[in-house]
Amino acid sequence: MKFTFILILLFYSLNVYSQLTILNTDISFQENQADSLDIKMDSIMILGVGSSVTRLFLVDLTNKIKQELNKQDITVSYFYLGKTTEEAKMEFSKLDKLGYKALLFLLPESSDYFQIENYTSSGGAGGINTTITSTNMSYSQTFKFQLYKNGLKNDKIWSATVSIDCDPGKKYGSKQVAKKMLARFRKQKYIL
Repeated sequence: MKFTFILILLFYSLNVYSQLTILNTDISFQENQADSLDIKMDSIMILGVGSSVTRLFLVDLTNKIKQELNKQDITVSYFYLGKTTEEAKMEFSKLDKLGYKALLFLLPESSDYFQIENYTSSGGAGGINTTITSTNMSYSQTFKFQLYKNGLKNDKIWSATVSIDCDPGKKYGSKQVAKKMLARFRKQKYIL
């Protein structure tokens, strides 16, 4: 009976912790520019820049975007260009961009903030003591998302400023950012 009570308490605690992670996700999405697109966006190259933690966040984000756009037969490729602007410019010049109708840049606008905190709690009931250790990760970053029509002259057609504060170990933040961005793309009729 006591073991069952402790097991229920443990599952309840984990459920509450996962819900707090969702509540601790803060996203600000400000669309800055939205011009019409006179081509069918059937292929897009996504390009990311940033630190190692930013890179992990961008991989989760682009995987979600890719998953949704592939349902509409839109070809999506993602390339990480490096940690610095200099690296990014060099890598960008090496890429074969032919065949892509649009280029989406995911550029950090500020330094990222990443922190790991460990928490330990102890408790007991009926002579059984338990210790639970949990880890909380916090990642904050502001991005400039920019969509360009690919061609001889890359025309910027859409941009947004996106700020995120989330646990990068959970994919909730990246899923929400992808959802918001794709909703803006649908509103502008870039995608269906």
